[in-house]
Amino acid sequence: MVSRLASLLDLAVDPHDRRRVLATGGSNLGSGLYESRDGGETRERVSASLGRLAWPAHDRLCLTDANGDVLVSADGGRRFEARGSTGDVAAFLGTSAAELYVALYDGTIKRSLDGGRTRTIRSAP
Repeated sequence: MVSRLASLLDLAVDPHDRRRVLATGGSNLGSGLYESRDGGETRERVSASLGRLAWPAHDRLCLTDANGDVLVSADGGRRFEARGSTGDVAAFLGTSAAELYVALYDGTIKRSLDGGRTRTIRSAP
């Protein structure tokens, strides 16, 4: 277990268990995805994946990495499947397993209705 994260990039709470939290950031064990099952008191590194998180369904954790790639996991972040690329993501939101939104640093908002495989521009500056 890790005593604390030195830097935090993003945080997501399991939609079915509020004590289970995933966070991306860096610690003495390195950067990656960390899991806590006790509301953040303790945590352990589950993968090297790093990026913005959305957790719209218990079996659908979504992550956008530094390259703007959308990745989806059915096992809490231990394994991810690539779903395409979206750009330089500032914020990420999942309203359901299929519906995802990303806000890009340039002010563009994109929406996906198929779990991140394709995106359309919802609004642009």
